[in-house]
Amino acid sequence: MEHLDTTGQHLDTTPHWPPVISAAKKAKRQLFLEELERAQAAQAKQKPAPPTRGTLYRRKKTEEEDKKILQEAGRQVPARLPCNLCGQPKRLEFGHMTYMGKSV
Repeated sequence: MEHLDTTGQHLDTTPHWPPVISAAKKAKRQLFLEELERAQAAQAKQKPAPPTRGTLYRRKKTEEEDKKILQEAGRQVPARLPCNLCGQPKRLEFGHMTYMGKSV
């Protein structure tokens, strides 16, 4: 299908790139972009929100568990009943201790 204007000449239907924008729309966009920049700059200056109680509790518990693990790693575990396969003691820390099919 051909696109003809009122005089019968062919019309160019390809879009223009960049699109043609009126001066009023261009000024409006510029004002919007400037306002957006100001809002982003003001937001960047604000302090971040403090962590929630749940986050603080989780961090505290994780830190306590880490300290406990480090303290336990420092003590000597008596070597009793070594495993026949790997030679490590048959203890829960090494994944060998079981009772009625469950790790104890």
